[in-house]
Amino acid sequence: GQKDTDAFIFGRAAHCLLLEADAFNNRYYSIDDTEKCEEIGGARPRTTKAYKEWVEPLMEENSHRELLSLGDMQILIDMIDKAMGYKQVRELVESANKREVIYQKKLLGVDCKIKVDAINTSNFILDYKTSRDPATLFNFQKTVNKFSYDRQGAFYSDVAGVDSFWFLVQEKTYPYTVCLAELSPDTREIGQKKYQLGLEMYKKHFLDNPKEIDNFLEMGSI
Repeated sequence: GQKDTDAFIFGRAAHCLLLEADAFNNRYYSIDDTEKCEEIGGARPRTTKAYKEWVEPLMEENSHRELLSLGDMQILIDMIDKAMGYKQVRELVESANKREVIYQKKLLGVDCKIKVDAINTSNFILDYKTSRDPATLFNFQKTVNKFSYDRQGAFYSDVAGVDSFWFLVQEKTYPYTVCLAELSPDTREIGQKKYQLGLEMYKKHFLDNPKEIDNFLEMGSI
């Protein structure tokens, strides 16, 4: 029930254009109102009654799709063109034989479910992330530590049963820099320890002893 933000919509659209390009026009659209705004004139033509009467039927006609601004639409096109211009990126994207697919598996006695961006079922998972910062290994390593993306990569790999996990990271502003980062065995092991601890705590406090969660207290040395 959480309301979408512009950032969420932009991120979904970027994923769709990169990984499911054939479905993009069925899910997203933009309205070129340049001529209409010039016709209406004034400092704020989009706030006028004439503009609203013009745009509302267009939005109703496209209510099954999500609206993107012309600026965001062009940024998305430029971003994906930049990413797919690299042979290494193109090969990963094109060799993924499933997109936006769900996997389920029981780990440590807990039913787990994931949804991967793209996967080659015999080889790797590809996860696409957009970034406000330049997409470099140095910057992304800090992001991995901050948001525990090592935990995500290890968890997804173990649920889907693949050996390799790739992050495709791209800057959301010009020049739309691109970074490819594979989860190393050492980083994956750290991520496994993180998600396994999380599953153990979840199982202990929500599955085995759900009535005790309001009185949760842990003590020990670290």
